[in-house]
This record gives sequence, C-alpha cells and structure tokens, in this order.
Amino acid sequence: IRRQTSDLGWHVQEEAGGALQDDRLKRPDIVIGRGEASPVIIENEYAPGPTLERDCLRRLGKTLEPDASGRSGEVSVVFALRSPESLRECTHGDEAEAMLQAGAELEFAVYRGKQDDYTRFPRSGFLRGSTVDLVNFIKPASIPEDIVNQAADALTRGTNEAAAILIRYSATRYNFGAVLGEKLRQPWPDPYDAVNGKQAKADAEARMQTAKMCATMLINAIAYQQSLSGHHPEIEDLHIVRERSLVRVLSKGIMMDQWRKILDVNYWPIFHIARELLIDLPMDAVAEMLPGMLATADGIQAAMRQNDIAGIVFQRLIADRKTLKTYYTRPESTVLVAHLGVHDDVDWSNPEVVKEY
Repeated sequence: IRRQTSDLGWHVQEEAGGALQDDRLKRPDIVIGRGEASPVIIENEYAPGPTLERDCLRRLGKTLEPDASGRSGEVSVVFALRSPESLRECTHGDEAEAMLQAGAELEFAVYRGKQDDYTRFPRSGFLRGSTVDLVNFIKPASIPEDIVNQAADALTRGTNEAAAILIRYSATRYNFGAVLGEKLRQPWPDPYDAVNGKQAKADAEARMQTAKMCATMLINAIAYQQSLSGHHPEIEDLHIVRERSLVRVLSKGIMMDQWRKILDVNYWPIFHIARELLIDLPMDAVAEMLPGMLATADGIQAAMRQNDIAGIVFQRLIADRKTLKTYYTRPESTVLVAHLGVHDDVDWSNPEVVKEY
C-alpha cells in the first residue's frame, strides 16, 4: 500500500498505537493520512477473517488522536481487508511484497457511518483485486457520505437560485435560453409553442433543467478557480479580484477576462464551456448571480478536494430522463469502461502513448 500511495502524498502507518482516543488498547492495523482529506483506517485479517467485521465496526464512531493519526475528528469510514492465506506462509516481508507486486488477490469492502447505523459496500461478500485496485477503491470510497451530501445539497441550492435568476431574465429579454440549449445539447422550448397545459409544464421543466445545468457549470468553474488560485500567477482568488475592481463587485466582463487568462494556462474542459455560456448571458443577470455563486463555490471547497461534487449534482439534475428524452451514461458505468479501456501503467508523459487513447 505504501508503494502504491507514495506518489499521492499519503502517509501509511501500521499498528498505530494511540491513534484512537477512546480505544487505545486495540491498535488499528493500518492508518493512512491523506493531507487535508479524511484519514483512512484499514482492518486486515487473513482469510477467512472471522472477526474482521467486528473489528471494523468497533472503529466506527471512534475519535482520532491528532498526535498519533495526524488528524482529528470522528472515524466514519473503515475498510475491511482480507489477505490470502498464502501471505501468512511467507518467511519474510520481501517475499510477501513480491507476491503482492505479482498480483496476489486481496479482498476488500468498506463500512461507513456509526456502529449502530452503518452501510457496507458491497452489501455482502468482498471486492477482489490487487493492491492497485485496493488503492483505487480507497480514493473515492473513503469520503464520508455526510460531507459529500452536505456539499452536494449546498451546490444544489446555489444552482437552483442561479437558475431561477436565468429563467426570470429569459422571460423578459431576448431568448438567450435557446442559445444555452444549443451549447449544452439540451432542450429550451419556446414558451409560446406549447399546445396544452401538460406540454407547457414539460417545457417549463426542460427550460429549468437546462438553466440548472448552465448554473452548475458556472459555479463549478468558479469553485475550481478558487481551488486553483495561488498555484499559478494567472489564476487569482476572486475575492481579491473583486476588491481590486473599481466598484468592488464582480461583473461579466471581469469573469470573461479571468477565464480567458485561465484558458491560456489550461483547464479547457472546465473553463471553456463556462466562458462560452457566460458570453450569452445578460450582464445584469450575471451581476445578480455572481455573489450567490461565489458564496456557494466557497462553501464546497473542502469537499471538492475529495470528490466530484459537481458530478453528483449533475446526476440529480437529469433525473427526469423520460420527459426530457435525454439519456446519460451513469458514472459507475463510465468508471468501469475507463478502467477496462486504460491500462494501469500508462506513461502519460509520452505523447505517442497519449495519442493511442
């Protein structure tokens, strides 16, 4: 595990004594510190692991000891690791490490929540794979669900508020919504085309979903700018940008200029579409939306460092697939296809290798 996580900046401890304030006698088998992200506890037993689940549940709800674990807070995620019996027969660590590097199969699962109120994934049995597979499982599965849900709820509220402003302006100005729909490959029906009340309702829902998708992409870009600020001289914190402006407010022109500078650096998948959407919005609508969007972006920063919050909210926005005649590949399926199609040892620094994908 240490070998597979060295480039991620994770810090791995085995048998970390005193890592839990109220459970000092029993040491967690493995504690992984991950910078600002939540630490990970792994309980490991050789198959069949009769007490593995009990040990995992004992950890849930315990309080971390900062001096020993490097983090404070409550343990809400614990991984169960069941090692093959063949590893027990190794005479020394080098032999065991060689077996793991050669692909010895591990079994793993994750518990989330509290001892008396938890979820397990998978619900029964174990996932199977190498140490690489285990680390790839830990990265997304270790995020406490309450943190993700709180951030997703906050982004949903911010999205709804911004979308409502877009809908209001679209009813009194030129039909910029149709242009947004074209850029997002989403419907924006003309409000005067509906032939009956049922169609009018469906059309209004379609316009609202497109407005929400637009708002989500704008907030996502703002949030990423805040997260990236300070890492490159061309990417500035928007609070500093706002205070430097003549009237100390953000405007459409300021955001267009900011995102042009960022595109000169990179990050096209996020900022190009956001800038393209911003082009077609009325200046006063953008001015009204920006304070709330910036506040939302600030509020989800901690969770964004650990999870694709915008992706979660995007899925919420496309729940009504039948009405909108729009179908999307689910994230779980996309991840599966990506892992099947891309080898683990790809050298992304080699342009010729990248071209193959």
